[in-house]
Parts: sequence; structure tokens; C-alpha cells
Amino acid sequence: MAPGGNRGAVAAYIAIGCLYTTIFTVPPLIAPIFHDRLGFSFADAGLLMTIYLAAFAAVSLPAGMLADRFGPAKVMAAGLVLAGGASLLFPIWHNFGWFLLLRAAVGAGTALVYTPGIALVRAMLPPSKAHVGVGLFSVGLTAGLTVAYFATPRIEQAIGWQWPFRLAGLLALGGLAVLALVPRRGWQGGGGALGNPLAGMGRLFRNRTLAIVSVALFLNMFVLYGVLTYIQSFLDKDGHFSASGLSNAGLVIAASSIPASIMGGWLADRLHMPAEMMALFSLVSAVIVLLWVLPHGNGAALVIVAVISVFAGSASVVPLFTLPSLAVPAADAGVATGLATTIGMAGAILSTYLGGWIIDWSGFGVAFLVFAAIAAATAMTAPFIRAQLRRDST
Repeated sequence: MAPGGNRGAVAAYIAIGCLYTTIFTVPPLIAPIFHDRLGFSFADAGLLMTIYLAAFAAVSLPAGMLADRFGPAKVMAAGLVLAGGASLLFPIWHNFGWFLLLRAAVGAGTALVYTPGIALVRAMLPPSKAHVGVGLFSVGLTAGLTVAYFATPRIEQAIGWQWPFRLAGLLALGGLAVLALVPRRGWQGGGGALGNPLAGMGRLFRNRTLAIVSVALFLNMFVLYGVLTYIQSFLDKDGHFSASGLSNAGLVIAASSIPASIMGGWLADRLHMPAEMMALFSLVSAVIVLLWVLPHGNGAALVIVAVISVFAGSASVVPLFTLPSLAVPAADAGVATGLATTIGMAGAILSTYLGGWIIDWSGFGVAFLVFAAIAAATAMTAPFIRAQLRRDST
């Protein structure tokens, strides 16, 4: 590993954490603000996450190409400016079209940080630390998520719902400062013209490992983002949690993903069993179905089930985000990560809107049943991933 590699990886971890507070200011406010006060349906309120994810998915592949061309740190800096500025502007007008436009800008900015961020971590660390490095990157992400889940209800109660968006935007812009830690090579790209963005895609699409991992990532993100988007609304509406109770529950639920990200990456590297670890944790995340049958008066039990599901879902996703860059030549790492991220985000897009529609139609229990079934389907991709990895190694 070249000098400064650890420092550059840490900068990526901090930057993604600063950014992710802008993203998860929405879920804690879906029920009390967007649904109850502003009058949106759950499907429409969920669309604020859906449009963010759609923009994230659309820009992920170009973001990988830009990172390969110009250098990941430069692209990350542009993403922080775009997402932070959009979050600051979000509460200016209480218009749904404006909300959607700004959330799309946050999604595009996130893609410009997320995909190049993974490429930066992979470039800074040796292959033996690949899964751990991406796991720690996910820790930065989930730390930002945790801050948003805990702080948003409290800030909204204290000074109004607009302020979580403003403060998160400022924090995202503050993430620019940590990029100064990235060594010079992290700012440099491969040079040459960008060319046709579809050039070389056929080669990646023919990569069977990448294809199978991308399918698993689609299913995994369907479950994880569906649960993260609607769990606090469930605790508010069906669990009858107070504002402070929602804040504390959100802290515990979101914080569970921090050790999960480390564990998912560490076990995959330590045991050399990324597919098996993904399958195990995916099956555990299906415990979310218990929220359909547990007594809603038992708040502690509801939170415990949510914690287990989010912990397991977060642990299972780490190997899936690491494997694309390992399945292709180093020159294609950014593009492969972007392609897999786009496919994964498509699953998250589907779940955030479909979940809201199901909740409007038949309640939270059916939505959680669907998430559990998809989690089980994710685990079923493990034998195919394992077999393909063995073929690649021979």
C-alpha cells in the first residue's frame, strides 16, 4: 500500500458520513410532516426517497466513469457541493414538484460521492482488506444515517421541520474539508477522453459474476431501503411512539448498522466466504415479518426486531458492493461498481414507492411480509455467486 492510503480511505469514510445526513432526513418526517401536516399519501411521501434513489441510480454509472477519468476525489467534491446545496434549498418552497427536484439533485450528488468513494477506498487499500475497507466505508454511511434518524425528530420538535434539511446540507458541504486528506493519486484519473459511455458495457454485461452479484444487490437493496424508509412511520402510526421515543428508536435501529457493516466485511475477508455471509445475513433480515404479528403495545419488542433486521441487512450488503470491483480488471473497477450500484438502486427505488403503495392499501404488515420474502430470495442467489467465484479463481 502506498503512503497515505489509510488517510485517503478515512477521508472517504468521513465524507460519505457527512453526506448521508442529507438523505435520511426524510424518513423520520414522512408520517408527522409529509403525511399528517402537508397531506401527502404514504406513496407520495415515499416518492421523495424514490426520486432520490432514481437519480442515484441514473448517475452511478456515469459517476464511476468520471472517477476513472478525472480521479475519485474530484468527483466526490462535486457531489458534496451538489447534494449539500440541494438540501439547503429544499425547504424554501412547500411545493411537491420543488421537493422532488431537490431530492433528485441530492440523489445525483450522492452517486457522485458513493461510487467514486468505493473506488477511492479500493485504490487506497490492498486487496486483502477489500471487504473490510468497503465495510468501513459503509460505517461512515451508516453513521450519517444514524445521526439523521436520531437528530431529525428532535430538531423538528425544537425549531421546525425545515432545519434538519438546512443543517444536513451544511454538514455535507463541510465534508469537503476532509478530502484534503486524500493523497495526490486519489485526485488523479486515468486520463484520456470519456468517449462513448456505453463503450465496453457489453464486456461487463457478459461478466457472469458481475451479473449475478448485481441481481443479488437489487434484491438486497429492495429489502434494506424499504425497511429503513418506513420503519419509523410504522413505529409512529402502529407503535404509537412519542416524538422522543421515535428519535431514540431511530438512533438504536440506525446505529445497529454500524457494527453490522464492519462485521459483514470482516467475516467475508476472514472466512473467504462472501456469498455465504451474504446469504446468512439476508435470511436473518427476514425477521422483519414478525412486525406483522407482534403486539404493537410492546415497543421494546418492535424495536428489537427492527434492529435485528437492519443489522443483518446492512451486514449482507457489504460483500455485494465489494465483489463488482473484484470481478473485473482494475481499469474497469469504477464502471463495474457504478453499474452494480445502478442495478442495486433500482431495487431500492421499487421498494420505496411500492412499499408506500402497499401501506396505503393494506397496512404495514403486508409490506413487511413482502420485504421478508425478498430477503429470502436474496439468500438463494448465494450458491450461484459461490460457484461463479470458484470458476473465476480457476
